Amino acid sequence: MGYGRKRCQRSIRGTKLAPRADKADSELKKATQEVASDLGLPLGTIINHYLRELVNERRVVFADHPTPNSKTRKIIDQALRDIKEGKNLSSSFGTIKDATAYLKSL
Repeated sequence: MGYGRKRCQRSIRGTKLAPRADKADSELKKATQEVASDLGLPLGTIINHYLRELVNERRVVFADHPTPNSKTRKIIDQALRDIKEGKNLSSSFGTIKDATAYLKSL
């Protein structure tokens, strides 16, 4: 069951889950305002959206885009080097039969 805007606001008001920008660490608040400005959104809009999402979805999202961990980054870097050097590449296949024959030949 989803929470409407009024239900969400009532659910959050008065709880310890609702962070208040005026009580946040001043450096954190400044950094948060810069990010909000970069996104072109008022800080209050971001806080309200986050709180509604937390109540409605019962989950927390920390990143604006995926960032590969060091192991994955190494694999990606190696793949990009291989592509640049023309190594470890297979040709394209017109049919599944061609692809299967290629894999069996390895």
